[in-house]
Amino acid sequence: MCAVTIPASAGEVMGMLDSALRMQRAALGFLAQMDAADVPAAAAAAARGQLLAAFDAQDGSVADGQRTART
Repeated sequence: MCAVTIPASAGEVMGMLDSALRMQRAALGFLAQMDAADVPAAAAAAARGQLLAAFDAQDGSVADGQRTART
């Protein structure tokens, strides 16, 4: 069972979010430096999904003459 810390103030919430963002950046930086063949399949699939969603949201496929990434 995992203990959850409930923040007592807005300052604590901001500190928790800052810490979480720093850990996320560190983890993503580590993955970015890995050889692609060594990246776990689940992480690679998640990264591809996020990149595709961003590409589609920015209409990146329009430059290829398509309306969406799916087409």
